[in-house]
Amino acid sequence: MTSDDLPESQHKRSLWIGVLFASLVVPIILIFIALISQARAPSLNNLLIGIGGIFVIATPISFLATTLLGLPFVLLLRALKILNWAYVCIGASFIGVLIDLLLVWLVSGELTKLSQGLLAACIGFVSGIAFCLGVLPNTSFKPNPLRGSA
Repeated sequence: MTSDDLPESQHKRSLWIGVLFASLVVPIILIFIALISQARAPSLNNLLIGIGGIFVIATPISFLATTLLGLPFVLLLRALKILNWAYVCIGASFIGVLIDLLLVWLVSGELTKLSQGLLAACIGFVSGIAFCLGVLPNTSFKPNPLRGSA
C-alpha cells in the first residue's frame, strides 16, 4: 500500500503534538495561578524553585492523564466519526475533574471542593483547546461522499 492509497488525515499534525501541547499547558496555567495568588512578589530564588517544582510534578501527571485518558477518548471520538473540538474540550474538562478528584483523594483522603473541581474543569477545558490547536484540523480534508447521496 503506498501513501497515495491511504485516506487523507483529518489533522495536519500528529496527535502526539496535541498531547504535548495539552500536557504543557497545564503546568503553565498552574504557574500563572500560583503567581497571581501570591500576596507579595516572591524572591527570584523562590520563584525559580516554585516554577521548577510545578513543572517537575505537574508535567508528568498531565502527560500521563493526556496519554492514558485523553488520547483514547479522542481516538474513540474519531472511530465514532464524531470528533470535533467541542467534544474534545468537554471530555478534557471531565478528565481534569477526574484527575483532580484522584490526586486530592490520594494526597489527603478527602474529596475535592466544588470550587477546586470547577477550576480543574476549566484547566481541562483549556488543555482540550491546546490539544486542538496542536493537531490543527486539516481544512482541506474532504471525505468521499457515498454513491447516490445528494
